[in-house]
Amino acid sequence: MVPVLQRTLFAVAASLIAVDIAWGVAGHFHVDVVAYGRLVPLGLALLAGGIFYQTRRPDDSIVAMLLGASFLVFFSAAANLLNNYLLTIAGPRIDAQLDAADRALGFDWYRLMVTMPIKFMRLQIIRDSTVTAH
Repeated sequence: MVPVLQRTLFAVAASLIAVDIAWGVAGHFHVDVVAYGRLVPLGLALLAGGIFYQTRRPDDSIVAMLLGASFLVFFSAAANLLNNYLLTIAGPRIDAQLDAADRALGFDWYRLMVTMPIKFMRLQIIRDSTVTAH
């Protein structure tokens, strides 16, 4: 991976993380630090692997994969948190209206969870894989 691109991706991810931290502190948000914290060792391990394969055992393909994956871990978590912060200035949440619309169409999420536990468990795993702020 080209060093300029590496620095650019690092700067983008670091900037998003800095904005998240500043906004979270200033806005007194309650963030699920444990959930986001679980991603840090993964991102750092990928980053360390990329640096290892760049400096000790040069292999451009592996370097690009590891550093790109590290960027995606950090960027997606930081962008997800920023998205949740941005929702606070976008107006009121519309969850109740969406739930009412689902029910008007005859779709009941609670019934789905109770009557199809395997399907719900799969949906929950997918949802949980995209870290959310609380």
